[in-house]
Amino acid sequence: MNSDSVDLIATDPPFKKGRDFHATPDSLASGASFQDRWSWDKDVHPEWLDQIKDDHPAVWEVIDAVNAIYMKKTKKNLKEDRDKVGSDMGAFLCFMAVRLIEMHRILKPTGSIYLHCDYTAGHYLKAVMDAIFGHHQFRNDIIWRRTASHNSADKFGPIHDNILFYANSDYKHKVLFSPYLNGYVEEYFTKKDDKGRYREQEIHGSGISKKGESGKPWRGFDPTAKGRHWAIPSKLIASLGIDPNLPQHDKLNALYEMGCIDVDSDYLPKYRQYLNDSLGTPLQDIWAYQPYTKGLLRDTEDEIDKEVRWLPGRDKKERTGFATQKPIGLYCRMIEASSNHNEVVLDPFAGCATTLIAAERTGRK
Repeated sequence: MNSDSVDLIATDPPFKKGRDFHATPDSLASGASFQDRWSWDKDVHPEWLDQIKDDHPAVWEVIDAVNAIYMKKTKKNLKEDRDKVGSDMGAFLCFMAVRLIEMHRILKPTGSIYLHCDYTAGHYLKAVMDAIFGHHQFRNDIIWRRTASHNSADKFGPIHDNILFYANSDYKHKVLFSPYLNGYVEEYFTKKDDKGRYREQEIHGSGISKKGESGKPWRGFDPTAKGRHWAIPSKLIASLGIDPNLPQHDKLNALYEMGCIDVDSDYLPKYRQYLNDSLGTPLQDIWAYQPYTKGLLRDTEDEIDKEVRWLPGRDKKERTGFATQKPIGLYCRMIEASSNHNEVVLDPFAGCATTLIAAERTGRK
């Protein structure tokens, strides 16, 4: 594939679980299977090691450290046979590293990647991705609730996966929103006028700023004289669709033109955030379906995070029988947040095509 050709990668690779996975015999995916076992002797190709060591020494440092941990050897002892001997976890990381290197090559400067993993190797994969994509390109470790419960005798039940989200420097994120909780509306949107319910938001912060327009007067209000500076909440800007890169005075003018800034104040103006103009709560980095929460969200009977719910065993419509299938709604969320209509989405580990179907449904290529 050409370099710089893909807008978004959203992928669900093997997790290094040390077992084989098979589709259920009477399902659409009958016959599909994959082995999630790894061996340094059997699975690591010499050309992988050459590529990693020669072109990505920081990646090799990670793999070498993991080998030392899993083989219970010091780095000094491991040096003697490091080319010939390695751990199962090291083998998995080699397998992933050469593929992540290629993913980085084909990703556009405006592109991003979501890598689905879990507690088995997610912390090591993050170190590998830091070395390949750059630690400064890391955006989120998203927590996704993958099941209702998991009984474990000697630990807390593991019910979440991790999704590592990295984005290149020119990437522009699209904020997605969930409906307000009714309780939140009752607690915060306590005032009302002829335009409806609203809450007052401060659009200035403490401390004097000498940068840009943050400390300069606007419409007769001088924040510096009050020991403050203009600071419009980013959540407010996102919820109203205002360009976050605008200078502060242009943001203030945009809010003023919406008729939502009180300029009669003797101190500094405040912004009236009207409930009817608000898109809801910006999505955070925990995506957790909450069953039995009908009636708690404003203007919907859906439960909290229903669109990213796990696939229940009784599901007849979406479940294919593929052993590690993920819900389409989960991947629709990533695609909608990090790509535009007609842009290119890639999944190098296609599984039962969840990412591909999500891309098709959201109008991507």
